[in-house]
Amino acid sequence: MRTVIPSLVTAAALAGASVAQGPGIITNDTAAQPRNHKVINKTNLTKLAPNPGWTQCATGPCDIFLSAPTGGGYVSACGTAKLNAPPYSNGPGVWTMGLTLSEVKPEFGNTNSKKAAFPNADYVVIGTLDENDTNVASAFKPLTIGAKLNNPDGSNFGLNLCPYRGGSIVLAVVDHGSGPRFGMASPAVLGFHGTLAIPGLASYVDPDIGLINGEPWVVYVAGVNIVMGKLDISKVVVNNTTKTISGSVSFVPGSAVTIAVPSASGRNPHSPCFIKGSNGEVHGLHMAERAANDSDYYIAGDLHSGTQIQLVTEGNNPTAWLNNGGQAGGTIYYANSGSNTGFYSAIHSVEAGWMGGGQLSMGARSNGLASLLMAVKEQNSGPNVAIPILGLAGELPAPIAIPGFTGKLGLNPAGFLTLTPVVISNADERGEMSLAAFPQIKALAGINLPVQTLFIDPGATEKRTLSNMAHLNFVQ
Repeated sequence: MRTVIPSLVTAAALAGASVAQGPGIITNDTAAQPRNHKVINKTNLTKLAPNPGWTQCATGPCDIFLSAPTGGGYVSACGTAKLNAPPYSNGPGVWTMGLTLSEVKPEFGNTNSKKAAFPNADYVVIGTLDENDTNVASAFKPLTIGAKLNNPDGSNFGLNLCPYRGGSIVLAVVDHGSGPRFGMASPAVLGFHGTLAIPGLASYVDPDIGLINGEPWVVYVAGVNIVMGKLDISKVVVNNTTKTISGSVSFVPGSAVTIAVPSASGRNPHSPCFIKGSNGEVHGLHMAERAANDSDYYIAGDLHSGTQIQLVTEGNNPTAWLNNGGQAGGTIYYANSGSNTGFYSAIHSVEAGWMGGGQLSMGARSNGLASLLMAVKEQNSGPNVAIPILGLAGELPAPIAIPGFTGKLGLNPAGFLTLTPVVISNADERGEMSLAAFPQIKALAGINLPVQTLFIDPGATEKRTLSNMAHLNFVQ
């Protein structure tokens, strides 16, 4: 593997400056390439196969929407998570997804008796997405287990999930018209019994939930910034006998911290989505950012507000509104108002090589971010090799393109350290490198080093992809 690195340095020295760099995009979302709505789209969601989590669907094909919706059938937001506990049972290449859909059937939470008075009312639906399944009728399996996360009035938006306590418990956040709400399924298999208010936040601030050192944090929009705060859930009581959730949640005082800011004046980040490892630990962010009526999709490879957010895609329509998404291995998903087949008619995606950074203590080691998360879309037969590279000489003023490489180099090639390669050989298309064995050098505390991953996909034509920039933060 080392033979690649000198050629990388030489090429970097000869290459010219380019535009701001994000993840290496392997397959973009363009008007000429409508592959991105083959599975989760308005048409397929009316022709779904039966699955054990949707008992009302006895024989297929089944329609997730009302039989005579007053309009819509929109797919306006999504979020992803890796949940291994039943009923999700996310094996390799299988992910749990939270969708925002308009006018779904009653078993998914649309229990309002005045349905006709609420055209285009939105509800959140949990389902599993099997990226190994080429049958569009069965690749997405909706589950009724999340019906009670909804307000029957149809004011629901943006469901996000996270494993907790080793995955036996699942945490949820969702926006209601009255403000963000929290849900907990404990154990996961018994589902959600309702929601509790998350105090102190306005409505529709795009919350997501993830873990830092094993404890839940919620990210949300605050003005023009993206902020996260630690959530105290110690008073929550889930009663599976009475099927209720009670108690309260609250933010830990003083825990709020800004983790992303606008890329330029006049722009507004929104739709934050934590980048989470399989244990729910947070490594960075996906988000959208708008300028006037245009909204594009971005990534921040870590949780530091000083990290420049980096463009992922403008979508198939550069003037469309992209929002609330998530990642499933080397695929980054998002909602798109300018879908080729109609307004919010499908979830779109790009295929990429990306990474999330980490935090490493130079004192007592925790169970949290002492790792780097990397993912790349499979192009050859694999397996892929991921080589994380620490930038000892910092970052380049502008990232540079290198012939033969997808993505751009953001590290200054004057000095860097290659870390232990990680082999990515599973259908999840991602790998995680533990930093627990990294030497404890107290002088490093307070230093924030840039890091970038080089992905090598061997084959008759070797594929080389450079990830977005991230950072490894050394703390006390």
